[in-house]
Amino acid sequence: MSKVYILRLDLGNGTKIKDVQVWDLNADKQQKEQTFDCKILGSVDMKRLPLWVELPNEYVCYSASSTTTSYFRSKLLQKQYPDRGLVAEVLGESATSEYMLFYSEIIDVARPQIKTSKIDISIKRKLDNQLLQEETPRAQSAILSKDQSIDAIVAKKLLRRTQSTSRISKHVQMTDYKRKFVSTLSNCILSGLRLRGIPERQADFQQLYKMTYSTAEFAFRDELKEAKSPIYFEQVQEAVELILKLFTKS
Repeated sequence: MSKVYILRLDLGNGTKIKDVQVWDLNADKQQKEQTFDCKILGSVDMKRLPLWVELPNEYVCYSASSTTTSYFRSKLLQKQYPDRGLVAEVLGESATSEYMLFYSEIIDVARPQIKTSKIDISIKRKLDNQLLQEETPRAQSAILSKDQSIDAIVAKKLLRRTQSTSRISKHVQMTDYKRKFVSTLSNCILSGLRLRGIPERQADFQQLYKMTYSTAEFAFRDELKEAKSPIYFEQVQEAVELILKLFTKS
């Protein structure tokens, strides 16, 4: 019989139990005891432990602290939860996580025992490594496919953005082209009507203006449609003069 561990349990919310003595009842000689800090993670059903969980060494817990005794009695010795176990993580500098499992064993109702064992998860680690090796090629393929898919999406978005920018630029160019033409045409018509002594208050002024405007616009329909070659002031003025001469016979 030998004391192998002294555990300090962190129960959460700032509560700690500092006297959990772990004894190996089957030890032939005394062992050097070790002290560990542990943190309670939660409870489990002892009848539903995963198949990969192994409990190689079983120890018995003792304590001189009434607080420790009360805690384990409230958690592991309740009739409504006969199969409850507590899982604790061993806190330390180990590269891999280690866990302890606490549970009750009632051989004598008057003297129930709290037992603990280190959880051996080596089988789980082997299974995880095998799964990782099998999944790595798939994951790489999926990542490659995903990257290609992302590249295609980005390329499509860039193309749509370029096309949209091109359409906007062309629309702005067309609008500016027509705006300049309308301004030039309007000034030429007003000047031509004033030169002919036709004031704005005259009855047929608006009709002459509209008809001249529509006719001149129709005359330059090809240029306005393409918006490539510039329409010079002299061209517009010449067309307006020809139209007004026809409409006013002057």
